[in-house]
Amino acid sequence: MLKSLRCLLILIFAIIPCAILAQENSYIKFKNYGIPDGLSMSTIFDIEQTKDGYLWIATADGLNRFDGYQFKVFKNVSNINSIEENYITSLGLDGKGNLWIGSNGGFLSYYSPASHRFVRVPLTMENGQVNKSKVNDIYWDNEKYLWIGTQANGLFRIDSLEVKNYNTENSNLSSNNVLSLKRNKLSRTLWIGVFNGLNAMDCSSWVISKDVQLAGGSILSIVFKDGNLLAGTQDQGSYLMKNGSFELYHDAYSATDFIIDKKKQEWQGVYNGGLKLYQVNGNVQLLKHDPNDMNSLASNGVQKIFEDASGNIWVGTLSGLSVYRPNMQQFGKIGVHKGNISGLSDDIVYHIYEDSKEDIWFCTYNGGVSKMTQKSKTITNYNMNSTEGLKSNSTRVLLEEKEGFYWVGTGNDGLYLFDEANRKFKSILHDSIPLIYIRDIKKISDSMLWLGCENGLFTYNILRGSFNQIVDSRLTGIYQIHYLKEHNKMLLASFNSGLLVFDLDKNKVEKQYIHNSNDSLSLSNNSVMCITELKKGYYCLGTFGGGFSVFDFSNGTLRNYGIKDGLSNEAIYGILKDGNSIWLSSNKGLSRYNFSNNTVKNYDINEQVQSLEFNEGAFLTSIDGTMYFGGINGVNYFNPRRLKRNIYAPKVDIYKIRIFEEDYPFDTKNSREEPLKLTYKQNFVGFEFVAINFSNPEKCLYK
Repeated sequence: MLKSLRCLLILIFAIIPCAILAQENSYIKFKNYGIPDGLSMSTIFDIEQTKDGYLWIATADGLNRFDGYQFKVFKNVSNINSIEENYITSLGLDGKGNLWIGSNGGFLSYYSPASHRFVRVPLTMENGQVNKSKVNDIYWDNEKYLWIGTQANGLFRIDSLEVKNYNTENSNLSSNNVLSLKRNKLSRTLWIGVFNGLNAMDCSSWVISKDVQLAGGSILSIVFKDGNLLAGTQDQGSYLMKNGSFELYHDAYSATDFIIDKKKQEWQGVYNGGLKLYQVNGNVQLLKHDPNDMNSLASNGVQKIFEDASGNIWVGTLSGLSVYRPNMQQFGKIGVHKGNISGLSDDIVYHIYEDSKEDIWFCTYNGGVSKMTQKSKTITNYNMNSTEGLKSNSTRVLLEEKEGFYWVGTGNDGLYLFDEANRKFKSILHDSIPLIYIRDIKKISDSMLWLGCENGLFTYNILRGSFNQIVDSRLTGIYQIHYLKEHNKMLLASFNSGLLVFDLDKNKVEKQYIHNSNDSLSLSNNSVMCITELKKGYYCLGTFGGGFSVFDFSNGTLRNYGIKDGLSNEAIYGILKDGNSIWLSSNKGLSRYNFSNNTVKNYDINEQVQSLEFNEGAFLTSIDGTMYFGGINGVNYFNPRRLKRNIYAPKVDIYKIRIFEEDYPFDTKNSREEPLKLTYKQNFVGFEFVAINFSNPEKCLYK
């Protein structure tokens, strides 16, 4: 949101880099903008960023400026200080930071961020006529020349003294339809992509070579990869020049645009085919529009790709603006399988487990169990349709008995022993009392299983094949069993009875910790859903509605943490330890609480969690350090050791000053550089400013 601040005479503020993390991820999500968001038109031709941080978008109906929060639209208003035409086709920056704007009708102007004015510049040809041909490309060569490529009148060179035109009649230019321009910084060659090939100009003599490279192909984009020229064509793929000759670099897809980002990843626009991403590790992804996925590309008609100063990738399409924010791509995601893509059989996940082979298992609401093989990252689903013996796809918990055999607790059909090799489930029936919602299984001795269920605490003697229920009215809604080997006791998380300490030697509940509204040091809520050891003798208890509590087993004391301490939500489903911090899943995403400085960082849909809502039982730290949290839309995973902090500090623009209720002129260079002099009566001053941030504008902090 835009910030409005009022003060007496002096305003001092700074921007804190937005608290976001990043890690390598194969799951690409886009945020899309269109006309409902303030964009003047969804047909986008070019994108540029000025030094003050603003993003500029060329559309068929006006020039748009974006600050991360809202769009400001510039159009022709029959004023010499406005743009000359609304159909904007090309943008470029010069060495002074001015933004140059080219239009469909051949008009050219520039916008000075310092003066906030548009200045019109006629493109005059040798015959004295002014260019009326579409401007295809604008390029600054980092010396003193601005180059303009047009659709029918060739190439223009602009410096402070003159405008020079090169065309097929007065030079060796092979076509007057100039599509793309780029100069190799290591030489004095300007490469000119035209309708029928690639021309080269010697910038020492201003002579265009007669030789036409890649003859017959329309060169839509030119970049340099490790000093070698890379040209993208309209329908013949992209070509890389090595040792003076070209070789096919990527397949025969069109290359409507092509960039190499700061991470050396290559992005290629495909004509009506979406966006291809060539990653450094060799993986290739084709990213396309999916009408059922709001986070997919806005349109398959990709026309422009642009990387901004903070590493965000912007894609201009025929149907809107898309942005991939890698610094916001917090967490990997495992979702339901689609087509040939490996995935879960159900998106609601209730338990995550790592077996002795370091494979990861997922218990789902209505899809049976799924196994992700760590080496190949492929997922195999085991359910009623693909196995023998299973009578319910509602699975809640899994525990390895021995390699290849697993105990599986279901929601409504009791306990099973699963033989993976033979894909068979064996039902372990309880003779008298049904086991309802088996949420946890612990094997404390070789022959005994402990089962935490909705309707109580049960044991199963493996050798005898017999069940036994521990009779105690407090033993209901058991969500988790945590074994204390040193004390031969169990901590039981009960959704109805708080925290229970169970003495295995005496086979009974020894102590109960519940909420007392008159005691702030009592358990924060009686619905305990998870238990995680923080350090020896100290345990974190996640509650449904009371945040989390730190429990000191030695003296039975508790300290409670909740929204007052910075948590975004107090329904805590899972807790994982991370050094002197913990990660928590809740009904508002994920949170990281740091005990060293008592700070919290919350992560929500903006950081692309699977959903705001997570689930009980679905949390795991694997042997390799990867954390998994499951919810109602799949599983998020990440390694906290590989997360990196975004240190980009957004630029700040004060765009309006108000003295009492009147605006003070603040849109020209002179008004910005002149000191603001006020009388003693002008003692109510308002400043409106914006932190220009595209990575995570919703969470920008001011101080």
